[in-house]
Amino acid sequence: MNNLVIDDFTYYRIYIDSPGKLIKYSSIEVNAWKILQDKNLNFINKPISVFELDSEEKNSFPYCKSKIYLPILTDYKTLIDSPYMKGLDTKEVLCLYKKMATLLKKMHNSEIIHSDINATNIMINEDLDIKFIDFDASIIDSYISRENIYLDENFSKSEIIINSIVDDKIELLIMFLYYLANGYFEFNEDRYINFSSLNLNNNIIKELRAYISGKIKPINDYYFEDIVDDLLKLGYESPKCKRKI
Repeated sequence: MNNLVIDDFTYYRIYIDSPGKLIKYSSIEVNAWKILQDKNLNFINKPISVFELDSEEKNSFPYCKSKIYLPILTDYKTLIDSPYMKGLDTKEVLCLYKKMATLLKKMHNSEIIHSDINATNIMINEDLDIKFIDFDASIIDSYISRENIYLDENFSKSEIIINSIVDDKIELLIMFLYYLANGYFEFNEDRYINFSSLNLNNNIIKELRAYISGKIKPINDYYFEDIVDDLLKLGYESPKCKRKI
């Protein structure tokens, strides 16, 4: 089997099994993957099948707990790579955010927390159907992956879950603010947003900065919908995302 290679990057735990399937060695336990398979969430890339590791695989992948077969998402590209994400106007960006936030809320309400939201882990096709991918750091019905960034910190299980939900919300927000500020999606690891380029009023900027810095945490079912709705109602336009003529 050959490793998956995309844009010269080799995925050392992912292999091409056949034209339509991938094999991935994962740190998530088999039972957690099976729970995810049973969830009614058609916007996530769920495993086709899940297996325990044999002795040889355990030696080769000592930090992994399972082997999963995943469908290759034909005709889907990441938000960074998709040609359909180039040159969106402000309204299109805001409406796409609302669509993704609704799906993220549905995921959270189904007790699935992604824990690694970024523009490389969301895929989209020509019809703007969305797939969330790469759940190796996720929380599944209170099962916490060993790759979750809070697991080795001095947090209780409930604190890890709450923090991970907040992170999902904030990272999705940052992704779209970055697009409005720059005109494209990018893997924005340092979370930097040039607010001065957004042409937003000071009150909204102050509120957004408070959420991103962690001074304010979004409450349970809040995904910044009111801010987006207000911007749509006002006909807000980012200087980088001009309305199409």
